Amino acid sequence: MISVVIPAHNEASVIGRLLAVLLADADPQEFDVVVVPNGCTDDTAMIAESYGARVFPTDVKSKSHAMRLGDAHAEGFPRLYLDADVELGTADARALAAALRTPGVLAAAPQRSFTMDDSTLVVRMYYDVWQQLATVQNGLFGRGVVGVSAGGHERLTSLPEVMNDDLAASVAFAPADPVRRLHDLAARREQPAGRHPDSATRRRDRDR
Repeated sequence: MISVVIPAHNEASVIGRLLAVLLADADPQEFDVVVVPNGCTDDTAMIAESYGARVFPTDVKSKSHAMRLGDAHAEGFPRLYLDADVELGTADARALAAALRTPGVLAAAPQRSFTMDDSTLVVRMYYDVWQQLATVQNGLFGRGVVGVSAGGHERLTSLPEVMNDDLAASVAFAPADPVRRLHDLAARREQPAGRHPDSATRRRDRDR
């Protein structure tokens, strides 16, 4: 069974979209979906439950805490960690899981796919330059999706709890480690940069 852990803070407007495409073609019992609404004041939990996800709310508004809580309740490997505002279809989730079942592979992630149709020119230029950086191209952060095998999971859980999923994935796996970046897959993220030049910074603050 493929476990999927989704931390979510006030994501009622997008969590249903993610779960709908993730589970659209799923077989019964194929995915173990764990959603952790953290510090929510909206209907995130109710919407996630309506799609059959196992939901574990917490009053602690912290992505790293939500990741750990969801991890504690997840049951299977490979294990995928998803941001609530991405779109990852059933076939792409299966492809990530298949990559993680390859002997020796510790982690896998899709390429980044940003939708910035309504973003300002400054924001678009920022992301054009940002995505050309070697650290960004090689790192697992900023993708909205990271998957690990059982061996990769051991690496992640050995890191300090204060780290969120992006930072943990960047620190846990060295460039020489067997990590798959699946360039033919993309986790689509709707306007991650927003419409303003400083919104990229605001988004990184939200993910802590």
